[in-house]
Amino acid sequence: MRASNYISPLILILINSYIFAQEKENPITISGNIGLFFDTYNFSEENYSTFRPKYPENELRLNANATIQIGEYLSIPFGINISNQKTLYNLPSLPEENLIDFIQNPKNDISINPEYKWVKGFLGSQTPNYSPLTTGDAPIFGIGIDLNPGKFIFSANYGLSQRAIESDSFFNIVGAYKQKVLATRIGYGKIDGPKFTLNFVKIKDDINSVINTPLYDDPIEGITISPLLELKIKEKIVFKTETAASIFTSNLNNTFTLNDNTIDSFSDFITINASSKADISHISSIEWISKKFTVGGEVKYIGPGFVPVGYRNIEKDIIDYKIKSSFKLFKDKTSINGMFGVRKNNVQNTNLQSTKRVISNVNVFSQISEAFSINATYSNFGFNNNEINNVIRVEMINNSFEVSSYEHIILV
Repeated sequence: MRASNYISPLILILINSYIFAQEKENPITISGNIGLFFDTYNFSEENYSTFRPKYPENELRLNANATIQIGEYLSIPFGINISNQKTLYNLPSLPEENLIDFIQNPKNDISINPEYKWVKGFLGSQTPNYSPLTTGDAPIFGIGIDLNPGKFIFSANYGLSQRAIESDSFFNIVGAYKQKVLATRIGYGKIDGPKFTLNFVKIKDDINSVINTPLYDDPIEGITISPLLELKIKEKIVFKTETAASIFTSNLNNTFTLNDNTIDSFSDFITINASSKADISHISSIEWISKKFTVGGEVKYIGPGFVPVGYRNIEKDIIDYKIKSSFKLFKDKTSINGMFGVRKNNVQNTNLQSTKRVISNVNVFSQISEAFSINATYSNFGFNNNEINNVIRVEMINNSFEVSSYEHIILV
């Protein structure tokens, strides 16, 4: 298979507006922006008729965001970010959808997030981001709240992460179960700073949400629990560590049960059968951070049976070693971020073969003027297995380079 692509934002219009109330003591301000984007993507393939492109060929996106500020403490951000596409890349194709389906579709982002002092609410589209091993990239449509009075932390989010879709082989619709996510955490510290939190995330498919069994999709249920510790050592050193455990059932329709008193004690929290797995993972990092320069390292282990249910995809049975750095130049208008790491899989010998990969990337962003910016990214991916036989030994290096530029037309 051979593929080539080209992605370019063609249209961008930003509109900023400010409205002030007459009362000086309690001013009301409204600020926002509107952006219209058109992306085009082309690809070619050989001997790969089922190749699924990573991006849609032509995508039109409307982004409209605004914030109402009432007095000093109350702000009400709301946003409408919609697309002409039917679904995200990692979700199944969809039939025709009504207005409610369109609003709840994870590809769209329609939200209102009021905030008053230490209380922040979420209504509509949201993506809870608690930690690297629990939840961080699975969008949901529902409700949520963040509380951070003083050093007390409490968060809760609940909503729909996938709506029910009936399968239809004639129209190539694989179907999907309705899926909901519940996430909560409690702890001490600051949400955006040093803290200690206990995180809990649960995901579950509703097996009764569809009439026709989805093709290639079994109903799932899983929970992930982790303590997360983030410390600021002296003034510029930040240490983070998290150990997580998960129980994941990959097929709720599996009728083979496990008879064990310990397993039975979890039955009130999660369905456990012969398809269930439990495992742990760990991640620790340390960074030296200053205004101009940052450097740090990270170690991550993901167990073969571990599933962070608040993430769409994750590679399992791996251990990572990474070094990261960043610095700013030219009055902070140019930033350079780099990472170099080594990833080894098959840590628990769950496969016949083991591989080692070298992963590195560099990103350069420069704000040339108020209306024009350039972003460049270079990535290097090296791969080799542990075979001695040259016939089946694999060694590969993949390089990619991308440059994008943005020019804003601002109307005031």
